[in-house]
Amino acid sequence: MNHQIFGNRLLIILLAFYLILVGCSGGSTDVSDNSSYMNKGDTAYDEGQYQIALGFYQQALAEAVEAEDKEREALSLHNVGYTYLKQGIPEQALENLQEALSIRADLEDNEGEGKTLTGIALAYEQQGQYEQALDVDNQALDIMTATDNREGEGIVLGHIGLLYMNQQKYELALSKMSEALAVSRDARDQVNEANLLMGMGLIYIEKEDFDQALEKLEASLEVYRSIQDKEGQALVLGGIGRVYNEIESNQEAIPYLEQSQTLAEETGKPDLQAEALFNLSIAYYYIGDVDQAVSLFEQSRELYEDLGDLEMVARVWENLGLFHKETGNPEQSLNSYQEALALYQRLDDAAMIQEIEAKIASLPVFDFNVNLIQNPGNEEPLVNGEIPYWEEVSGTNWGRNAEVPVYEGNAYFDAGEAGQYAELRQIIDVSGFAGSIDEGQQKFVIKAYMRSYPLQAFVSVDGTQLGIGFFDAEGEPLDQMISDQYFVTDRWVEFTDTLLAPEGTRSVGVYLASIKYGGYDSDGYFDGLSLIALPPE
Repeated sequence: MNHQIFGNRLLIILLAFYLILVGCSGGSTDVSDNSSYMNKGDTAYDEGQYQIALGFYQQALAEAVEAEDKEREALSLHNVGYTYLKQGIPEQALENLQEALSIRADLEDNEGEGKTLTGIALAYEQQGQYEQALDVDNQALDIMTATDNREGEGIVLGHIGLLYMNQQKYELALSKMSEALAVSRDARDQVNEANLLMGMGLIYIEKEDFDQALEKLEASLEVYRSIQDKEGQALVLGGIGRVYNEIESNQEAIPYLEQSQTLAEETGKPDLQAEALFNLSIAYYYIGDVDQAVSLFEQSRELYEDLGDLEMVARVWENLGLFHKETGNPEQSLNSYQEALALYQRLDDAAMIQEIEAKIASLPVFDFNVNLIQNPGNEEPLVNGEIPYWEEVSGTNWGRNAEVPVYEGNAYFDAGEAGQYAELRQIIDVSGFAGSIDEGQQKFVIKAYMRSYPLQAFVSVDGTQLGIGFFDAEGEPLDQMISDQYFVTDRWVEFTDTLLAPEGTRSVGVYLASIKYGGYDSDGYFDGLSLIALPPE
């Protein structure tokens, strides 16, 4: 499944719809002056310009307070609260919505109370306070039922389903949404009918029942098309695209997601456009078009930044970090993760801070002029008879020895009892240097010290040989270097070479070979190994 990148987008999509259904303007006040601050706020809100809308609603509020018009004051407070909800600022939303509720209760405005209560429930939900949200929704439901407001009843029942969905209580969520669907159809509320069908489809995605998910989403799309709701069509097409991504039919997802993006652009709403670009970028990543995926993600990030949606900006950076890591660019991955970390720190999101720090820690270490070989002089104690960080390719008795004087430290590599040829290797991840490697500018310096056991009568001298291999991301060989054999017995001989890594290199293999020409043991020795990446010129 492809959950790793998508994250939990379902709640965000559905929450957006409930903000539309019960949002601005929430009440029965008739505002007929098209030049009024209220109507200007409504226009900006509908266009997704929430900061501009907030300014107009606050001006409308000031006018209402000055005129001592309690009904308009309540409506203005309600709209200010919903605008804060759209901006993801639930604390400010609660403050304004609770004040609006108090005024509407004094005015005995039951319709307005019901809508404002639903907004308060949404604010509690944004804060993760699901029990409080459920209590408030039940109060709103009582008002809707008492006033025979079937449309409002369907909306509130749907939001209760959304609350259960967010707590992963999928059966309860489906039950409430099914109840809400029957009520909305009875009320001929096609907007909520389409929203609920989409919500049920998204829940089935989480349940991994993709046939049911497609059935509900396609039914939702049909209703949205019948009422010519481009925003709804854009979101539900994104949901259908997600189903195909989840079942790894990624190529089939592209046309749905491209339609979603086109419709999102036609609505002129930047939040919807950002969402469509986000989803489309993931599909391109899954089909292997990483450049297009990164380009689309960057476009979505710019829109989220303009909207002030720091959580989604952080999520985009996080996904870019994953993209770069999986395509062998840990330096760019690190930069992306650090951007995400800084934003999660601003949001004071402890769980995400911990998650991003863990992802940063998992990246390969890369640095110039540092020895990349681990245990380069065989100084670490054997573990269950094996040399740490090294793998025996041929010969099973590689170990530590100090019978002849060591080059440095306390031990050297010794093949021990072996056949004619014994080989030891270490594979080193160099993906951290992918940028300079693929530009054809990354050189590595390999150095080793070799010697053989001193010559004895009637016994040939064993040889030593060093090899270097360059491999791509799949482990396929790209190039190699094999040194001459050395037969020096009276001193350690230095071997050094500077090698240009072929483009596409993601790992380097270091191979130590001892070649036996006589005697019992294979007596070619190695010490003082190093592999260093040079800074590009």
